[in-house]
Amino acid sequence: MSLTPKEISFNQVKQKKDVKITTNLIVRLYEDSGYISEQDKESQARFIEDIVSSPQTIVVGAFLDSNTVGNICIINDSDKGVPLDSLFKDELGTIRNRGMSIVEIGQFVVDHKTLSRQTAKNVSLMLMKIVMHVTLDKGIDTICIGVNPKHVSFYKHIGFKELSLPKDYEQVNGAPCVPMYLNIKLALKKAARPQLNVFIKELFGNPPQKSLIQTFL
Repeated sequence: MSLTPKEISFNQVKQKKDVKITTNLIVRLYEDSGYISEQDKESQARFIEDIVSSPQTIVVGAFLDSNTVGNICIINDSDKGVPLDSLFKDELGTIRNRGMSIVEIGQFVVDHKTLSRQTAKNVSLMLMKIVMHVTLDKGIDTICIGVNPKHVSFYKHIGFKELSLPKDYEQVNGAPCVPMYLNIKLALKKAARPQLNVFIKELFGNPPQKSLIQTFL
């Protein structure tokens, strides 16, 4: 049984027009969630577009026909760091100093107004599933993410741990941001445990088709 309806496809966002469409989706959904204020909308939109269009970023888009209905960004580490370094450079340094490679994931959105509740859930799961297997294939050790406190329990549910206390993040309208991290290889081993719930087994097990993962490498 397919994870998502056949009408949903997953592709890397590369073309300039697709970058703009994806940016507009993220901005709209962030605005709906209160993460973007009307007065700062233009500057925050530029910040998001800079991430989406950066060569440092792998953009995984979910498409319904030609419409973007979901997105997640995999932001590779570099000499410039990742966006979370603007708030949590020392905390991320504790991971790097152990010789562990990191990526940051962000701009994780799904259009619940366009999709049914179940389809939106399936799209979210598939986006995360792609992230897990892309990072594994790239040999990355750790996935980092900054989340609103109300989402912490969800990420803990799939194995993420809190890295430090929250700080206010200017780029999401001053909302509190909790840095979290996941040791991807350890998580994959834990996923084999029979007592884990079906959601975690689905997320880490049964990898997507190799041809799909290769699209993002």
